[in-house]
Amino acid sequence: MPIPENDPKLTAKLHRRWRGMGALIFAVFYSFLFSGHFDLLKTTIYLKDHVVLATDTAAVFADLTAPIADAGTHGTGAASSFLLVHRPLVSVLTLALTPGSDNELAAKKHAVAMLQAFAGALMVVLLYHLLLWSGVNTWNAVFFAAVLGCSTTTTIFAAIPQTQIFSMLGLTAMLTAMARGKRAAWWEFSGAALYCVLCSHWNFIPVTILAIVRGVWRWRTTDSYKPLPSIFGSLSLLVLVALGGMKLQGWIYPHSSQMDYKAVAASSWSTLHQARARASSTPWLVRTQDAFFTNIFAPTATMLDDSTAKERQTRRTISLVDEEWFVLDFRHVFWAAWLILVLLGLTGLHTAAEHAGVATGALLMLGWQVFFYGALENHGQRLLHSFAWTPAVVTIVGLGCGRCLEKFKSLTVPVGLLLLAFVIMQGTRSYQFMAEITNQLRISAGIH
Repeated sequence: MPIPENDPKLTAKLHRRWRGMGALIFAVFYSFLFSGHFDLLKTTIYLKDHVVLATDTAAVFADLTAPIADAGTHGTGAASSFLLVHRPLVSVLTLALTPGSDNELAAKKHAVAMLQAFAGALMVVLLYHLLLWSGVNTWNAVFFAAVLGCSTTTTIFAAIPQTQIFSMLGLTAMLTAMARGKRAAWWEFSGAALYCVLCSHWNFIPVTILAIVRGVWRWRTTDSYKPLPSIFGSLSLLVLVALGGMKLQGWIYPHSSQMDYKAVAASSWSTLHQARARASSTPWLVRTQDAFFTNIFAPTATMLDDSTAKERQTRRTISLVDEEWFVLDFRHVFWAAWLILVLLGLTGLHTAAEHAGVATGALLMLGWQVFFYGALENHGQRLLHSFAWTPAVVTIVGLGCGRCLEKFKSLTVPVGLLLLAFVIMQGTRSYQFMAEITNQLRISAGIH
């Protein structure tokens, strides 16, 4: 059941669990996610774009590590304030790591990887925090946090130079602030919302969804709270600060301001129309599989050649093959185990939605993210946009399972054992998946 907001003993008890177990979870997952960087350290992801899931790995790495005069040249942060927030951190880490590294380039690679692993591990801790404060028992909260940390999406985007892991962190932080309710400090939700929008202007839509849900929930539990003025004022201030951040980034890094505000608005409006037009022809069954299964338990990585004949052997991309759902092999058995957990989560979701706005917010955010990014996905980009919905999926399943186990207490031990076995095999599979990607990249480099 949800933790009463006026019970100081329970609050103190949860604070101790959060500080103790949370620190351990962070250390474990920082090490796990940073290890993926070492597998990819000598591959071509730092030299070429579109080698893993059609991502701009080389461009992001260059913009984060290049001199100030060249930062943003490759387009990173063109419609956001991403460089403004993260590039100074990379510079500080690079300065600290250079004396102990072979050369400055190696220090830059380690600095970017450290920042990404830190974001991924902190995201896992925040999900543990979210579930703990939502009334899920400690070990189930640990296991579901581990599910997010060992997921295909987190493993990929914490290892390759990309911006997605930071958006995942921001969205998870917003959900955590919602779960804490009145126990949260006044700045927690607002700070997480601002960080989300600074990472990507497209995060403004899920931020708006969560702000509305949070405002309605506060209105239902507080007679004096007026949701419309508060929500409208907060979102307006958020837009102004985000635009100010873009302007400041343009002053500091002149090459990052390649689009003015009108161009960003026009491009965004065109993208929204494109998503709506493509929605009717989108294979939603495959998107459902990606939204709930392959983003959690890694499928097979393969080398996709999507180049023209003239560019042959210069545009090969690590992609995920389209697989049949119902195949009796080891991997699909664990998909079935996750399906059981998803069904349990959906069974208890209505009860979770009655007690906390975080479940409703996560569900609405999930629907929007899958619809928008799922419609925009192109061939060879499978799971490229899974960062947008994976935190919401694990949040929904974790909260729903927690409520379901409160009603059916006899399932507590079987579900706990199932979660433990699933997390162990999920972590093993994610490690193997990164090895598959590394081997494919080495084969590609050998061809060239």
